[in-house]
Amino acid sequence: MDLKRIRALIQLAKDEGLAEIEYQKGSERISVRLPQGGAANGSAGIGAQTGTVAGAVAGSGAGAGSGAALDKSHTVISPFVGTFYRAPSPGVPSFVDVGSLVKRGQTLCIVEAMKLMNEIEADCDGRIVDILVANGEAVEYGEALFKIEPIAARA
Repeated sequence: MDLKRIRALIQLAKDEGLAEIEYQKGSERISVRLPQGGAANGSAGIGAQTGTVAGAVAGSGAGAGSGAALDKSHTVISPFVGTFYRAPSPGVPSFVDVGSLVKRGQTLCIVEAMKLMNEIEADCDGRIVDILVANGEAVEYGEALFKIEPIAARA
């Protein structure tokens, strides 16, 4: 159980006005649910089961100033099991950072799989709102890597 990852998911759900968010990596599963109607009691509960972590949160629903805000972000997922790299090589600036504007087809990161460097590209135009994986961290197939706010979804 990675408490730092759980806290990051809770904060992501609050920031994006999500009612629910799930994360799964191997046998670890984290599920965060915000209450309907945005009841704010600030409590968080985390229950562990064999190989599974399930978290439920009743939080302030940051971003709920507009009522029940819909998540308009797009998630870029890893098509491979491998190692996540934010830059093409050590000592070089990252491909993107939070807040970067990206175009469809632009390289976001590299996932090294079996000694092959696979460039992961943006599949929509938008702005990077979150980078969900640390540089050099192992990633699983289907794991969320980035959250992009599509240009068309901007208000």
